[in-house]
Order: sequence, then C-alpha cells, then structure tokens
Amino acid sequence: YYIDRVKRRDWWYWNNPSNTVAVGNGCGGIVAIALRHCTPSSAEAVDLGVDAIMERYRGIAEDGGCVEGNLYWDYGFTYQLMFGVALENATGDDRGLLSQPRYEKTPDFVKTQLGGAGRMLVFNDTQPWLTGVGVSALFGGRLDDDLLRWFADETVAAAANQTTRVFTRPQFYSLAFRVRDAKPAPAQFPGVPTVAYLPTLNWGVLRSDEQAWKQGLVVGVKGRDGATTHHAQEDLSGFTLDARGEALLIDPGYYQGNADKHSLPLIDGAGPNRRGRALIEDATACQDWRTMTVDASDAYKDKAERMRRVLVMHKDEAVIVLDDIVPKAGGRITHHLQCGTPANIDQGDASAAVVQGNQTWLTVRLFGPSVSLSCDGPLDFDRSWVYAEEETTWYRLSGEYTAEQGKPLVTVLLPHNKDTAAPEVTCEYKSKEIRVKLPGGETVVFAETATGWKSAAPNEQER
Repeated sequence: YYIDRVKRRDWWYWNNPSNTVAVGNGCGGIVAIALRHCTPSSAEAVDLGVDAIMERYRGIAEDGGCVEGNLYWDYGFTYQLMFGVALENATGDDRGLLSQPRYEKTPDFVKTQLGGAGRMLVFNDTQPWLTGVGVSALFGGRLDDDLLRWFADETVAAAANQTTRVFTRPQFYSLAFRVRDAKPAPAQFPGVPTVAYLPTLNWGVLRSDEQAWKQGLVVGVKGRDGATTHHAQEDLSGFTLDARGEALLIDPGYYQGNADKHSLPLIDGAGPNRRGRALIEDATACQDWRTMTVDASDAYKDKAERMRRVLVMHKDEAVIVLDDIVPKAGGRITHHLQCGTPANIDQGDASAAVVQGNQTWLTVRLFGPSVSLSCDGPLDFDRSWVYAEEETTWYRLSGEYTAEQGKPLVTVLLPHNKDTAAPEVTCEYKSKEIRVKLPGGETVVFAETATGWKSAAPNEQER
C-alpha cells in the first residue's frame, strides 16, 4: 500500500509539500525497517521514504525555523526524526534525516518561539502551549545545547504536573526518553537573546531581558519570506505582547487566519497577502533599548506604496509601535489590537484603552491622526481549542483613521499594576521627527528618512 501511494504521488505522501510528507513517509519508513527481515520490498519502501522526505518536505527552513509554526514543528518534523533514529539504529546511517546543516540551527527556532507567559508564541496554525519535546531532546544531545535540554525537560515536567498545556503525541514522548542524553539540563532557565529573528522566515522577538520567560516584557513579531504552505495566515506585520507572565495581546491561533483576527492594520479594508513578503530589518539591542522593523510593503502592495512597522522596547516599561503607511489611494486605515483579556476604552479619551489582565494591566495610547477606539468581544475562538478550553476571553480593540503624510500612527503600550493609574506619556510631532516621552523620563526619537520612518540608534535617544 505505502509503496503504491508514493509511486502514485499521493497528496499525503508527495504532492503536499508540508508536514504530511514527513508524517506519511516517516511512518511508512519506520514500518519498513521493522519488517526488513521478513518483507522483500522493505528496502524499496525505505528508499522511497527517504527520497520523498528529502525532496518534498519543506518544513524546516535554512534558518532552523519551522515554516508552518511550532505545532507542525512537533507534529510533522518529529515523524521524520523517528524515521531517522530508527534508520541510524538499524543501519548506522541516518541518510540525512537527522544531519542537515539547517537542523544545527534548531536552538535559534526555540529562541524566537519562547514567549513571556511560559508558553510558545502563537504564529501560523498553532495554539498557546509548549511543544517539540522529541525535537528538543534529540538535538539537545546531538548539538550539546543546554537550552534544548532545558526546554525538553521543562515540557515533560509541565505535562506531568499539568501546569501548562502541552501539545505532543505519546510516541513523541517515547522518542524524547529514548534519545535524551544523560547530561543534566541547567537547573534554571538558561536565558535567551533580548533580540532574535529568523533571517529566512523573518519571525522575530524582543525581550526586556534574557530571563523574560514567565516575567518581563516580550513582543513577538511576525514577518514572512521563503517557502509557505496552507498553514500560513494573513498575519504579516502582526505582533503579540506578554507582560509579567500574562498574555495581554494575543494571536488567536489555529482557524483564525483572516487579517482582522491579528494585531495589524487593514488598508482600505484589505490586510496582507499571506504569501507576500514581510522582512525584518534594523533588529538591534543596546543597553535598555530593543528595536525591530518589519517591512510588509510587498504583502500590502495592492493597497500601499509602503507599509512598515517600527517597534521599540524600553526595559519592561513600554513598547512603542510606529505604523509607516503610504497608501496608494483612499488611505482609510483600520488599526486592530487583539487582546487576551477584557479591554475598556477610556471614557475621557477614546484614543486610549486599558487591557485588564489578572495582575497586570496594559494601557494603550494612540497618537497622531484622529482615531477613536472601539471594543468588540468577547469573540468566539471557534475551533481554536486551547484558548476556548482555557476560557481565555478575546477582545478586539479597533480604530479607524485616515493616513496623513508626516503624521504616522504611534501606539504606546504601557504595562503596570492592576487598579493603578495609567502611566503618563506624551508624543510630540515635529517636521520629520517624532518624540515619545516615557513615564520614566526617557525619550524615544523617530526620524523620517527617504526610505521611511526609523527609530534613532539607542545611543542617540535622549534622557
């Protein structure tokens, strides 16, 4: 059956260049190895499985990231790894299934996927959980990587103690226990870079500090380039925000692919093309400052000459987002923020709102063009099951405005203790310059250049 399906280029095994290729051929190959002493055609089946995966499975990019997101990093890629481990154990040769140069960059994917609420970021078709236990256990040993060892152990502990939702399959745990090397993981979270991004996939993250795992401030940034599959979403230039261990601005995940389900702008009613390009640039960390820009002009090219988002983080105090949009016509912009907790509009200022977490609130302030926020919710997660099962409340803040030359929308996001007054922040627009003064006295400076708005280098920021 398996040989026939592959030779016929069956969708599951060949024609769909996504996780199904690894799943179908990984399973077929494992069965063939198990039957190699009693089934003459097993060698042919193994060859077909290896060739199909090596030629057709596009799941892992050159930067080590999983094209389809962290759910299929676990679900699809792990079947390939189980096949590779079985082949190596049986013959001494993994035939490339475990040893491609891009697999050596597996730690980089984890560095860009760890959020600030003790879970992974939710980009593409996935959910808010921990996943990839078999992948992490295998490459933690093969690469001698402490972060992967720690993450594999953390995921197993979370599943055993039922402290955090975990996605995996029983056979993936079996792989993890089989391949986990004897070297102990660090006793504590080993830390991750404060600015990281995948140069092929263009997914990025900003963190207030290296220990921002269940604390601090973490912003996930979604760009896109390279290969894609049907598990992509209209989320290019979207972002999420975790503060002090709480997910306050979320991506609603699986089955929520439309642009209005993500924290991004609609330009004259249209969001980004999910197969367009959105490239991360100017990603830097200096002292207390983090900055990253995602240029989604290609993804919005039907409606805009330019669509760039400039994000700046200062410590765990604030995140500032400047939307550099030059529309082709019309220029009516709808600004969306997806909230993982209830949100209330400021009754005295409709350009401000508060996202109310359990212990942490997030004040949202909009500056620049005239805009009044509205709030919808709670919204239905539909089949986005983990959010629904955990009774997460999803609210959407939206505001419409007309794009103005020289006056881009600036969104300031300020986490603070619940039931406390919103921190004071001001924003001053000058000729080709914008200055945002934060509550602690620091000033964020943006400058208009020939190629668009940019944040000043951190050492040029004023006190």
